[in-house]
Amino acid sequence: MYLTHPSITFLPDIIYSFHMALFMLISGYLFRTAYFDTDGQIKKARMRRQAENLIMLYVIYDIAYGLFKILCSRFTLLSTTWSDILLFPIHPINPYWYLYILILYYAIFSRGPILRHSMAVLYITAVLCILSTFVSDGIFPLDKLLNFAFFFWLGVCCRHGTAAWFGRPVITAVLLPLSVGAYALRWTGHLPPQVFPVANMIIPLGIVQGLWYGFAHIPALQHSSLFSLFGKYSLEVYLIHCAILAGARTVFPAFIHDHYVLSIALNFALSASLPLLFAVLCKKLSIHDVFFKPVVLLERAKKV
Repeated sequence: MYLTHPSITFLPDIIYSFHMALFMLISGYLFRTAYFDTDGQIKKARMRRQAENLIMLYVIYDIAYGLFKILCSRFTLLSTTWSDILLFPIHPINPYWYLYILILYYAIFSRGPILRHSMAVLYITAVLCILSTFVSDGIFPLDKLLNFAFFFWLGVCCRHGTAAWFGRPVITAVLLPLSVGAYALRWTGHLPPQVFPVANMIIPLGIVQGLWYGFAHIPALQHSSLFSLFGKYSLEVYLIHCAILAGARTVFPAFIHDHYVLSIALNFALSASLPLLFAVLCKKLSIHDVFFKPVVLLERAKKV
């Protein structure tokens, strides 16, 4: 595989070290924005409707992608069996574990006692994030549930205002060097095993905080129409990029050969741009609900 070329394996490794933590933090921020009013009261009907939509999307795309991986197994990195598909209620197929965990967070973090003790919950989830290192990756994604709860709730607290400290420059000055240093030690194999659980949280936290601070203070990033467009259709891009990646994974090595960086760049560009174009086209053709809003189709069917 071209992604294992020693000169550039650090590129995907860097991205994978923080990207899901970033997505979870943004998801928590949007969760607080979309489903709570200014008085902190939860909009139950609106949140329930979105949760139902996420559940339906998870079932549809998880099963569809499982079937795709079985039928096109030579194009995918990891094999999938019929058992994996049948176990979808407790065992999401990568990468749809994100939807699965997000649904659970909606159920957990909408509870009154949790909302009333936001900082205590943040401390508890930080400990759980560290302890998740000791949880093995089993059928049920408990390790991911514990690992990313901290980042999701941190996003909620950032929106609520109880984590205003997260955007301060002094936090960037402390966390970012710690994160980069811990990553360098891990990459070179010199990270002491005793501190690995803490580094497991510090590495993504420092990078995410640096990005958060950058977007908060750099006008060009804040007003970028491209970032706004991807933000608007982020769920759609996430849902359908995997099939495109599977196809690109076979085509690029065959035609580009040793141009590893170019291969990765094209892979990334197509897996982001094609789903975005598809989502925009669906919107223009008024068929967006068919692929991304099954709850709307169900509501229409009930009215008939």
